[in-house]
Amino acid sequence: MNHVLHYNQVKTQILAKSAILTRETDSFLIFFFIFTVVLITISFLSIKIVPLVKFLLIGDIKEEEKNLIMKRAIKALTEGKNVRLDPISEKLKLTAVNTLKLLKQNIPMEIKQDNLLVSTFPSFSLLKLPIKSQVCAICLNPIQINVYQQCMTCNRFFCLDHHHETIEASNLCPDCSGKLEFFPKCCDNCGLEFANLSQLPDLHKCPFCNSEDIISPFQVKVELKPDSSLEVT
Repeated sequence: MNHVLHYNQVKTQILAKSAILTRETDSFLIFFFIFTVVLITISFLSIKIVPLVKFLLIGDIKEEEKNLIMKRAIKALTEGKNVRLDPISEKLKLTAVNTLKLLKQNIPMEIKQDNLLVSTFPSFSLLKLPIKSQVCAICLNPIQINVYQQCMTCNRFFCLDHHHETIEASNLCPDCSGKLEFFPKCCDNCGLEFANLSQLPDLHKCPFCNSEDIISPFQVKVELKPDSSLEVT
């Protein structure tokens, strides 16, 4: 009888401990489940929601930072310094071509009119027009107008003062009969400009972006006025 009673007591204790253990296990599983859900939610928020909220809240600040980077680059250019695109591209997260386009767009018009944005690989700089080192092969004077011609054969330069006098009819070099090209030229894709053949060896291909959209934005119609002065239109 005592053995039966003892057995029942032990059985009851075991069942009680099992019930407690089951409740503890269930509590742990519930806690683990809640913890996992919370962790997943936080991860989702940090990956998806937080960047979106951050973009909505500080988007204008990023735009200000971009403008500041551009202003610093343009300031350096106007001071006669060479500017490398790589650091700017990394900060703006743009390709080199798009960075050059953006840089060209942000240069003030009054500076664009008298300067060329040229390459001094791997940097870029502004080249002041007219270029005093470029001398007309006919009058032997530095070219004073922002539009001029260069011979593709002998590389001589010719100012527009002599366009009607000796060149217009044939558009050939009076020295070697080589073909003449108007300069400066510009890549219509990236905006890079070229002052002469040394900067643009292939007239049909930009050395920076490999585009074939090379144009002469400064090529103009030259009219001779009655007082023998030139009118560039």
